[in-house]
Amino acid sequence: MPEQTFSGLFDETAHLDWAPTDGLRRRARRRRLRQRFAAGAAAVAVVAVVAAGTAFALDRGPAPEPVPPATPAPSVSPPVSPSGSATGSASPAGSAAMGSASSPPTLLTQVPAAAMLTPADVGSSGWSRDDGEDGGDWQISFTFTICSTADGTPPGGDVHRRWQTMSGPSEKYVLQRVDAFASAAAARAHLGWVRSEVTNCRNFAYEGHRYSMSIVDEPPSGDEAFIVRTVGYNNQIRIHGFVRVGNLVTEFVHSDDTTDRAFTLSVKAASRLCAATRTC
Repeated sequence: MPEQTFSGLFDETAHLDWAPTDGLRRRARRRRLRQRFAAGAAAVAVVAVVAAGTAFALDRGPAPEPVPPATPAPSVSPPVSPSGSATGSASPAGSAAMGSASSPPTLLTQVPAAAMLTPADVGSSGWSRDDGEDGGDWQISFTFTICSTADGTPPGGDVHRRWQTMSGPSEKYVLQRVDAFASAAAARAHLGWVRSEVTNCRNFAYEGHRYSMSIVDEPPSGDEAFIVRTVGYNNQIRIHGFVRVGNLVTEFVHSDDTTDRAFTLSVKAASRLCAATRTC
């Protein structure tokens, strides 16, 4: 290579900031976890994305009526700024509005970090949180988008969200998302919609493959909790746990894919939501 050309290339790259080796390894591990979890849907990924856009753009049926609260709902704090709800990025726990012991708890407008499961909740050792965001394609609502008998779009009302990925020994993982809704009634309506869609999509076919789902357990956790078992592409089994406390709703999956594991995590997730909201 001519000396002048080599000198130019050296000058251009001398001050580049190269990503640390540990950072690259963490990114690769997160990518591997997501790819491993979504492997069953790889053959229909492109069509599923189109179906997702169509399903959420068209109203194919009325959303379920929200269940009226048993008592008047507490007053709602002012909504968070658009940047908080649009990005879904994590927010400091101190920014959430907390209730006092002498008055009804104020609904949270942001999801505090204390509401999330911890590595200690998931396993005795070898578990850690992975930085970064997940694409959300592991959630059960993604499966609803390829179900031809699904009713329609969710009722909405969420104002903020927080998610995390935890990885453990032998490539085990836990994926979790917590949403804050504008009211406890809106949170109940969301889970009512999930229940309804699970019933609507209990058996369906997509691209020549059979899918099924059903509610298999309802742990006595929080204000409401249930566990959904899905069987999808190539008979892949996934267990989704749902827990609601006040206006917060969490959904999680564990790579073990057992109802007992989901039951245990539901109890722990409810404890985290209760501690964060001070409503229990």
